[in-house]
Amino acid sequence: MSFRDEMNSALAEIFDGLGEVAIYTPQAGEARSIRVRFRSADAQYTTGGLGVLAENPRVRFRAAEIAAPAAGDTLLYMGVTYRVGTPSAPDEPRLLWEAELSRA
Repeated sequence: MSFRDEMNSALAEIFDGLGEVAIYTPQAGEARSIRVRFRSADAQYTTGGLGVLAENPRVRFRAAEIAAPAAGDTLLYMGVTYRVGTPSAPDEPRLLWEAELSRA
């Protein structure tokens, strides 16, 4: 098993155990249930050594579940529909996406 396969397997376990169910709907496609890690709008986090206070919620999801997310797709999470902003480039092994959300 390659390192990438091992990382993907570990992420699958993390998202299965700690992720939450959401419904992802691409603009040109069918809705599907995925597991996400959600950060609320008031969450503080560090990126590039800088502290950031998020103005909008952010979401992380596995590339294995959504291979090509796009701005304008929607995510239904805990009864609230969000519009997906431009997703960040996936992490180095191309296993995770992260995107900012806004209420639809």
